[in-house]
Amino acid sequence: MLRDTLNPEKIITIYNPLDLTEINSKVREPLEHCEKIFNYPVIITSGRLTKQKAQWYLLRIFKELKRSYPELKLVILGDGELKNYLVTLSKELELKTFVGDKNTTSDTFDVYFLGFQKNPFKFIARSKLFVFPSLWEGFGNVLVEAMACGVPVVSSDCRSGPREILAPDTDFEYQTEKPEFAKYGVLMPVFKLKFKKANEPLDEIEKMWVEVISEFLQKENLRQEYAHKAKERATDFDIEKIIEEYRKVLKGLSKNEVVLSS
Repeated sequence: MLRDTLNPEKIITIYNPLDLTEINSKVREPLEHCEKIFNYPVIITSGRLTKQKAQWYLLRIFKELKRSYPELKLVILGDGELKNYLVTLSKELELKTFVGDKNTTSDTFDVYFLGFQKNPFKFIARSKLFVFPSLWEGFGNVLVEAMACGVPVVSSDCRSGPREILAPDTDFEYQTEKPEFAKYGVLMPVFKLKFKKANEPLDEIEKMWVEVISEFLQKENLRQEYAHKAKERATDFDIEKIIEEYRKVLKGLSKNEVVLSS
């Protein structure tokens, strides 16, 4: 490969940019018919309903959390080929399940499948916690977007992206086997690619996720600490900073000093 013949010291990676100004504007948009949901504590996730995203684990974890936090709501944003499986699993877990194909919602449900949303930020910003159970990722831009909304993040330590985002000073090749309260969010052990049924007992990794999410729900100071850190980290991806990085790289390219990697 060409990369193998290059001096690694001359390779620079530049991340995808975020328009923080736009996000800060969108978080203030009204929730309209979904407003009642957020009168309760909400944990939220966003992404395609596919096996990569592993939302079935989150449903099982949420069921266990409901035993201690009966008012807790779970909001799932996104559509995909696993929608029917996930909705069925939610109902088999005896969770009151709303599917977002209606114009009105009520606050009587436990789980809300709200589908694809043009503005996910207004939902994320009003949530207690953003939870990201992915089995693998390219980078995980939605993590940075959630952090830009000022919401603490609990994420699987999957390949690749979450560790780069949440623990940038650590070895990106490392994967944790226990909860890791990292600099900008919490990294969790990765689930196995195994579809689960409602009547299967929680495995050890699921139990760890329950404990960590429960800790965030109990401790306001912990949520506030990581919410502040999340927003701080998101500024590293602001479009103005990314543009400046490109400027520096382009100056180097004119001198044949660097190779750009994306």
